Amino acid sequence: MRDDRYYSSASMSDYIHWVAKDKLRLTEKEWKENHILVSELAKIEFIWRHPMDENRAIDGLELRSDFEYETGDYLDKSSGLMPQCTMFEMLAALAIRCETQLMRDPMVGDRTSKWFFEFLDNLEVLDGSRPVEIACDLFFKGELALFPLKKKGIKQKNEQIWKQLTAYFNENYFNEEDLTLFK
Repeated sequence: MRDDRYYSSASMSDYIHWVAKDKLRLTEKEWKENHILVSELAKIEFIWRHPMDENRAIDGLELRSDFEYETGDYLDKSSGLMPQCTMFEMLAALAIRCETQLMRDPMVGDRTSKWFFEFLDNLEVLDGSRPVEIACDLFFKGELALFPLKKKGIKQKNEQIWKQLTAYFNENYFNEEDLTLFK
């Protein structure tokens, strides 16, 4: 049983900063340049279309437990964080899972932040060309691909996010002939 005498309540900004720095491994420069964008994503509920994408929401929510365990702080209603998984949490957890389960390469080091920023770039929010709320709405409706494919005619919008991600990475990072990493 947890002894709350040693725990204190954390704010949403404390939690977001922790995920960005400790889990995504953003540099100080990346954090300064993108903390507003990250904060906007943390205010948008992740809405999934495919039943299997509930797994992406669960992964995102597990970051909260990691935060509480690793920092000794807890997130209560006063933190300002919504009870549902946010778009930021889903994307962060997906980038972490991508690095640890799909793209880990000790020779190049941890690229979790690279994947996170690539996801944001695919949503066209990284450069500010599309407002975050609009990009997320289009993504939730299946009108904007988080993982666009170069091959014409392949539609992924009805597939679960993990399957979309693996198809995208196969097309962009693996040589389909021998399945070796070439980028």
